[in-house]
Amino acid sequence: GRVVGRVNRMLCEDTQPSEFVTLFYGVLNSETKRLAYCNAGHDPPMLLRDGEIRLLETGGPLLGVMEEATFTQKSVGLRPGDVLVLYTDGLIDAMNAQGRRYGRDRLAESLRHHGAVDCPAKELAVALVRDVRRFAGYRLRTDDLTLVVLRVTGS
Repeated sequence: GRVVGRVNRMLCEDTQPSEFVTLFYGVLNSETKRLAYCNAGHDPPMLLRDGEIRLLETGGPLLGVMEEATFTQKSVGLRPGDVLVLYTDGLIDAMNAQGRRYGRDRLAESLRHHGAVDCPAKELAVALVRDVRRFAGYRLRTDDLTLVVLRVTGS
């Protein structure tokens, strides 16, 4: 939370009033499998555990807008079988020919479906992006589509 607060203050000094940044900042301890995180206005990552999705929303507002903003952090213990998906708004804002957004609900459903299969994170990422592209068709994308998938293995 303190790191994100400092970044926010620096951005407030160096950006125009119309500019802002969203950020998800996480630190993963690979030994304890504990993720400390702060979400600053970014689309919340999805944690899939036992078929249920939890959104990692704790944090604060957009960066670079309010110098006095405060940011909180939270941590979550990850367990074998958990899947964590981080994504940019270009993924959920993808539009189909009828002008409908892909949306967070479709992403969650796709994650529940494909995440239930025990496959490497890379294959899961490919399946999620394939679903978005199938939905949007050949429409020209207006935003980036970035996705990070982490699957917890071991005991």
